[in-house]
Amino acid sequence: MEALNYDQIIKGLKENFRQSIELEIHQQLSSTNTYLSEKALISDTNICFAQSQTAGRGRRGKEWVSPDKSNLYFSIARLFKMDSSALSGLSLAVGLTLAETLQGYCAKKIGVKWPNDLLVDNKKLSGILIEIKSQNDGNCKVVIGIGINIDMTAYEAENIDKPYINLNQCDLYNPLLQNELASNLLNNLLSALDTFTQFGFKAFIDKWNALDVWLNKSVILTLGNKEFEGVHNGIDARGGLILNVDGERSSWTSGEVSLRKSEL
Repeated sequence: MEALNYDQIIKGLKENFRQSIELEIHQQLSSTNTYLSEKALISDTNICFAQSQTAGRGRRGKEWVSPDKSNLYFSIARLFKMDSSALSGLSLAVGLTLAETLQGYCAKKIGVKWPNDLLVDNKKLSGILIEIKSQNDGNCKVVIGIGINIDMTAYEAENIDKPYINLNQCDLYNPLLQNELASNLLNNLLSALDTFTQFGFKAFIDKWNALDVWLNKSVILTLGNKEFEGVHNGIDARGGLILNVDGERSSWTSGEVSLRKSEL
């Protein structure tokens, strides 16, 4: 897979984004999220790519396997001038935007799984980790970490304990150009963040429900050592999952909650 190239990625960005971001590319980092979380914002939006990560992180403290030049790893740090409560549903908006962008490259259907996974044939293609730090002025620094499986070998993936799939296994229309993909992802993600800032998750909810692979299916929601089994009835305006248990509906936000499909 071709190496990431600063000039090619910048060239592929829309002019307004070129002027408003700070872009970095590193050969190796412990984690792009950790790097940007610890770094002061230079502009409204800071973006960091790494060819590999030594301590890539997923949700709920899990490792994100990050071999060299096999996948795409990047983070976006942005200052949101709003309280953290207004950021509900942000991970879903990001996941939806990733799915729609990647769908333009392949024939296999890409679906979304609440709260932030992309699935193809029930195998994980991409994951998202969002970390929010409230500032003293009432604003929030948000770091959005994204990992996309591109061309990972079975040997490199031996520590992954769940089914996964690479983008190059999804019936690509054309040979993949990684720098072009990076530019397209950034253009669409930055546009989505602007839309989210103005309208919140309600601007994305219908499109999310259309791609939700487990909508109206039996699921098991886990919180700590408690499990709740019911039917996934969609997503509410704040990005919460609506769980129907014997006709009683409740809304759950992501946090420490996990979701899996029921075997029934």
